[in-house]
Amino acid sequence: MASTTRGRPLPVEIRPVIRLAGLIVLTDTLFFAVLSPLLTGYAESAQLDRAGVGLLVAAYPLGMVIGAIPAGLLASRWGPRRLVIAGLLATAAVSLLFTASSSGIALILFRFLQGAAGASSWTGAMSWASSVSPGDRRGEIVGRLLGLSVVGSILGPVVGALASVVGTVAVFGGIAAVLAALAFIAFRMANPVQGESAGFAGAFALMMDRRVRIGLWLIAIGGCTIGVINSQAPLELSDLGLTAIGISLVFLAMSGFAAVVSPIVGRQSDRNGRGRIAVFLLAFAAISMVAAGFATPLFLVIPLLIVACTGLEALYVPGSALLWDGAAHADTATGEILAMANMIWAGAMAIASVFAGVMVTSLGYASPFVAVALLALATVPAVLPIARADKTERTRPSP
Repeated sequence: MASTTRGRPLPVEIRPVIRLAGLIVLTDTLFFAVLSPLLTGYAESAQLDRAGVGLLVAAYPLGMVIGAIPAGLLASRWGPRRLVIAGLLATAAVSLLFTASSSGIALILFRFLQGAAGASSWTGAMSWASSVSPGDRRGEIVGRLLGLSVVGSILGPVVGALASVVGTVAVFGGIAAVLAALAFIAFRMANPVQGESAGFAGAFALMMDRRVRIGLWLIAIGGCTIGVINSQAPLELSDLGLTAIGISLVFLAMSGFAAVVSPIVGRQSDRNGRGRIAVFLLAFAAISMVAAGFATPLFLVIPLLIVACTGLEALYVPGSALLWDGAAHADTATGEILAMANMIWAGAMAIASVFAGVMVTSLGYASPFVAVALLALATVPAVLPIARADKTERTRPSP
């Protein structure tokens, strides 16, 4: 089926929805990383310690986790179009309030509300795109949308660096204007026709499949990695002498390498099996995280951070593939399983961001890196059965 649809243009009538959904996903992901070059400045101006900075980084994904369930319920009651409009306008308003804040409590609160509003626009966009997508191309379209999240993670640190130069009011005000414009575009589009959905009960039922469970867990490990690196690496790089522009370039390199490596990992995953590639990435990432945590010279810290982040971000590829392999038979819970994956990823990022700040304060900078490495290694035994099944499947003679 995939071979017959690959490369075929999408139906004209659904292209505007897919483009709008892609821009929303990109913007939501941009907000995850936009603070990285600004953390040192906020730590000084709002008098935040390492734990406080970790909470500031965690606030956005934590807001997404808390907001995901009501967003899913509202998507069924309001429809995805209205949810998209509400989420975009709320994110725009809260972004302006965040820009005007100076105290640590206010910054954390409005960052949390940004995440909750982002959960609404993200859930609405994915549900809308899923509802208009042909059944035999839903996975392809979702893959395109999730691919734009990499673009957002690339642009986030760049936008943050721009804000450090021209001011947060101008940059975040501009983003708010873009969000309002996207809401206006959504308002002028037709309401989608909604079908029946099994809801979150259907998504939980899909977790009976081991591939779905392992896929979600690999995505969670990726979230833990981003939480640790995004909350602690900017402060460490600043202590080693990098400016906001330099920090943004490091994060740009991380995202750029991940964007280049991910398609390669995807091809190897198709060729050699999801489990085998996941086992390799888990072992590789564990070693590189430990090395990045203990490195001290700047010329070693930067490349090791890039390698570690690239390796663990690449886990999204076999993780997402396993998720879709396990959910391929489902017709009504695909949007909900995507929302669940986003909740798990954002939740892991939030928890890791908070605990990373606490661990660094009490145990030293390397401790959260070592913790993620141990988590990755502990996951290998759970993935090995899938890896062995991959090997058996590929050595079985064709009928």
